Amino acid sequence: MKKLCLAPLLSLLVLAACGDSPQNQKLEVTAGANFFENSRRLDATAEQKAGLARLRGCTGFFLKNAQNKNLVATARHCFSYNAPQWCATGTAKDEATGTELRCKTVAAGDARHDLVVLEFEDAPRDRSLDFELATFSLSKDMRLEMLGFPGDLYNGARALKLTQNCWVIEPKTRNIYDDPNVVDDRTFTHNCSTYGGNSGGPMFLEGTRIAIGIPDTYAPNDFSQRARNQRAAQGVLAADFVADFATAIAQYQIITRAAAPAATAASYPLEGIYRDGESCQITVQRISYNTSIKPTEMTVSLAEGCDTEGNLTLTCTAAMTCTHPTGHLEIIWISAQNFLLGGQTYSQE
Repeated sequence: MKKLCLAPLLSLLVLAACGDSPQNQKLEVTAGANFFENSRRLDATAEQKAGLARLRGCTGFFLKNAQNKNLVATARHCFSYNAPQWCATGTAKDEATGTELRCKTVAAGDARHDLVVLEFEDAPRDRSLDFELATFSLSKDMRLEMLGFPGDLYNGARALKLTQNCWVIEPKTRNIYDDPNVVDDRTFTHNCSTYGGNSGGPMFLEGTRIAIGIPDTYAPNDFSQRARNQRAAQGVLAADFVADFATAIAQYQIITRAAAPAATAASYPLEGIYRDGESCQITVQRISYNTSIKPTEMTVSLAEGCDTEGNLTLTCTAAMTCTHPTGHLEIIWISAQNFLLGGQTYSQE
């Protein structure tokens, strides 16, 4: 069994080549004091821009529907809690094409919910990557991703960013305001780092276009609640919103998802070269998850000096031991910060 050298992790599972100088290490740095340590934030790709909308300093996302209408889900607090008034003159920009779309009406929403669905003018657009709304209950540790336009010091251009490596902490919680006169959404907690500008953006199961909610809920002019608990932030549950507005959802034929997929087929590419002495070169390619913070598979590549060469896929058991049937390689997953490799534990400091 090979003994691997694991370099320290930075913010999450981004691996560096052992022995590389800092300038040669391909590490993803997440900047900003409000970031949860687990989160990483990346520039959005062209594909990820599809289905996203930018409106009044906030984020929105297009919803799949059988009528081919331009329906955008977002946060009502982005419009000072008056979506109908804003909609009378407001527009949203399709991030994929740059097209400005005029708001027509509030499709689903009321004065008690922060989550709202707006209908925009008809215009041809690629709807293949629009989002579905989850109607299933969340589970603890479900892996999440988030898209939005965070407006912090590290994103002066307000570019679209993808936030990764975060998950559900509590699947269903009491709204932090506990006041139906402000907002009455049912909520969940998570550790996806958010800033102003992320509001209204989709939080979705990793590797899917299934939106489970939107980040954060604010009372008017109150932004202090965001940092109330640094270990968890709050999000609005899409499933309960869909239940509350079932008639409108059916009228607009918005596509919903009644069950979480068995696996998201998502993975993080992990860059780095690992050596057993000077004899065997091992590259960890990716870790795959099953809508959980725990891995289900790990793919590595064995190269020069190894007993065999090529890719190996390690299967991870419930006890979090990842092995290959040949016994060539074993990795014991202890936590997001700790691995046991070849009998030696490596930890993130």
